[in-house]
Amino acid sequence: MSRLPIVLSALAIVFFLGCEEFPTETESETALFKKGGKPGGGGGGPADPEIAFIRGPGTDLWVMDGDGGNAALLVRDDEIEQLTGYHNVRHPSWSPLGCGTVEDPFRIAVSVGNGGLVTVDAWVDAGGGIQTRDLRVLSDHAADGDPSYSPDGQLIAIRGYSDTSTCGGGGSLYVMAADGSGAPEEVYCSQASFGVSSPTWSPDGGAIAFGEHFDDDDLAVIGEDGIRICNLVTSGDGSLTCDTPLETAVSRYEADHLEQPDWSNDGSTLLFTRWTSSIQESGVYRVAVAHDGLRWTRQDGVDIESMSPIWMDPSWSPDDSHIAAHGIEIYDATTLRKKKAPKGHAPDWRGPSVSACP
Repeated sequence: MSRLPIVLSALAIVFFLGCEEFPTETESETALFKKGGKPGGGGGGPADPEIAFIRGPGTDLWVMDGDGGNAALLVRDDEIEQLTGYHNVRHPSWSPLGCGTVEDPFRIAVSVGNGGLVTVDAWVDAGGGIQTRDLRVLSDHAADGDPSYSPDGQLIAIRGYSDTSTCGGGGSLYVMAADGSGAPEEVYCSQASFGVSSPTWSPDGGAIAFGEHFDDDDLAVIGEDGIRICNLVTSGDGSLTCDTPLETAVSRYEADHLEQPDWSNDGSTLLFTRWTSSIQESGVYRVAVAHDGLRWTRQDGVDIESMSPIWMDPSWSPDDSHIAAHGIEIYDATTLRKKKAPKGHAPDWRGPSVSACP
């Protein structure tokens, strides 16, 4: 069975969500906007950008403050296309390294259409404007995508595929050096028709959660959709692999068509997106997880919980007090009130920095 019905359902969800009344921003929560600066231009950008996201008219990469203000264009997708031959920039991921100076810039990795992975370096100039440099192809393998930096900034987890792999699915879980040196390592071999997606690291760097997607016709034979947790172990030769069996944080028997997990910075919660034909049941959910002294697992006896009205592609703030989501919408994680922000999608909130910045 194809996923066309789910896609049509998702479109219906977008329409009805626009009509449904959700908590709106208060005057005190409404950001005061400034016109976004352009790469190589003057001011107007955030002094300390926190959220990266994708925004039209193409699939351009933007950044903004954590309150939704001071949006600034970072790089246009046609600039990426000139570099790689492909457009459709998506799935930004902040490196935890970098102080945002010209000597030590911020770095964001993105997927690029069918063209692999690119990193973008940026810094804030003396006038508060965002500047860019060093667009770099990290991988030109067409199947590589959905980058996620490890908490120490040394590794990137990706959805990838190798011609020499024995996996028969649509992409497996790989880990690669953040500087692009060496070949990516396959840490989990997925047989799922649609493969894995959206890896996200535990805050201690010891595990990676991801979505895994089987075609409906395959479920009875080889598996089920789910949010998995790969607890990483180091082999004798120094390579990484997943401890077996993998933990299932959420299974298809609780919710169907699961994707886009994001791990809270305190380690206690995984957010994830659920797609279903029911508008009331679709959206962002959360599940409690913990480390039992040996591995990361789902907490026993705790049900998944809807985070309505948040409905797609969640990303935690560094202190876990807010959640950015598709739209772009910025929600208080407790009250679910939302702050005004420019429209866009695929937000990634810059996590805790490990750089010793002045």
